[in-house]
Amino acid sequence: MKLKDKSSYILVFNAGSATLKWALYEEDGLVEAGRGTVERIGERGSFAEWRLFGKLSVKQLKFSDHKQAVGYIVKMLAWHKLLGSISLVGHRIVYGGQLFIAPVKLTKEVINRLEKLPSLAPLHNPVELAVAKAASKLLPKVKQIAEFDTAWFAHLPLESQTYALPRLLNKKYGLKKYGFHGLSHNYVTNEAARILGKKTEQVNLVTCHLGSGSSVAAVRAGKPIDTSMGFTPLAGLVMCTRAGDVDPGLLLYLAKQPGFSIKKLDQLLNHESGLKGMTGVADMREVLTMAGYEVLGFRVKKLVSASDRQQAKLALKVYLYNLQKYIGAYAAILGRVDAIVFTGGIGERNEVVRNLTMQGLPTLKNVSVLAIPTNEELAIARQIINN
Repeated sequence: MKLKDKSSYILVFNAGSATLKWALYEEDGLVEAGRGTVERIGERGSFAEWRLFGKLSVKQLKFSDHKQAVGYIVKMLAWHKLLGSISLVGHRIVYGGQLFIAPVKLTKEVINRLEKLPSLAPLHNPVELAVAKAASKLLPKVKQIAEFDTAWFAHLPLESQTYALPRLLNKKYGLKKYGFHGLSHNYVTNEAARILGKKTEQVNLVTCHLGSGSSVAAVRAGKPIDTSMGFTPLAGLVMCTRAGDVDPGLLLYLAKQPGFSIKKLDQLLNHESGLKGMTGVADMREVLTMAGYEVLGFRVKKLVSASDRQQAKLALKVYLYNLQKYIGAYAAILGRVDAIVFTGGIGERNEVVRNLTMQGLPTLKNVSVLAIPTNEELAIARQIINN
C-alpha cells in the first residue's frame, strides 16, 4: 500500500532478546502502513527485513546491539521521508512491577525507575529499555510511551495473585503473581470475541500463548482471573528452554550440590531446560519431527536414532500434559468456556500441537478452538493512542 503524504503515524517497537520488531500505523484508524524486524541481533547472520509502500526489502547487516538496530530503522524511515510524520512512539516493556500498570510517558525519570526494578525479566527489560533510550535520543521531539506486558494482569483476584508466604515478606519484596504475555492475551481475547460475534465482556476463554516462552490465561467476562506465569516468566508451562513449574524443594536440593551457584541455577532454568533440556533441541518443529510427526515445510537435517525418537516422544508428552493440566484447570474454574484460543509461534502455526492438546481434553471436545495470530504491536498502538 502507498503511504498517505499527510498522515500522522504511530511507530511501535517490540524488542526481544535478539530481535527487534517494529510496526507503523496511521494514527487515523490504526491502519497498518509498514512493518519490519531485525533478527539475530548480536549474532552471526543478522539482518533487517521490512515492508513499506507494498515493497518487501531485506538487508544483511551486522547488528551488534539493539541500539544499532533502532538507528538503522530510524534511518530507513528517514529515507522514506517519514520521520516528520511520526507523532507517537510506543514501546513494549515486559515487566512493570507494581509501579507501572498502565501506559506511561517515557521520561528520564521513568526510565531510571524502570532500570531500578528487580531483574525479573532479564532477557527482555534491559534490551527494551535500551531501545527506548535510543529512540528517545534519535526522535527527541516525539512523545515516547511504554506499555507493559504485566499490566493486563495487574488486577487479578487476590486469591489468584497471592503467594502463601509470610504476609510481611510478600509486602516488603512485592512477591505476587505478575503474569506476562499480557499484551498478547489481551489482543487475542478481543479478537476471539469479535470472531464469536460477542462483546469482549461477554466471553469466557482459555487463551494459550505458545512460543519460545509460553503461558495460559483464564479469562472471565473479558478480564483475566488467572495466568500460568507468576512472579517471573519461569513459572507455568514447559517451554522451549525454560522448565516451567518445578518443585521449589528440588531447587533447594540442587543449590546444596557442588557447582550449583545462583548463576548456574538461573542458567539452568532459563536456558537449558524445557524442550532443549529433554531433547537437546529447543525448536518444537524439530521435536515433533524427531517424535515421528510430519511438520509441513520442515525437515530434521540429521538422522534420528531410536533413543532420540523416544526422548522426543517423552518430551512432547510432558509438554502437552502440562498444557492440558492448565487448560483443564482453568476451564473448570471458569465453568462456561466459549473458546480455547491458541496464539504465538507454536500455538498459532502448529496444527499438530493444537490437535494433540485437544485430544487429551475430552470434556472440552465441544468447545470452539481458535487459532488467532497475535499482534502485540497493534495492541500497544491501541493502548497508547489516547495517552
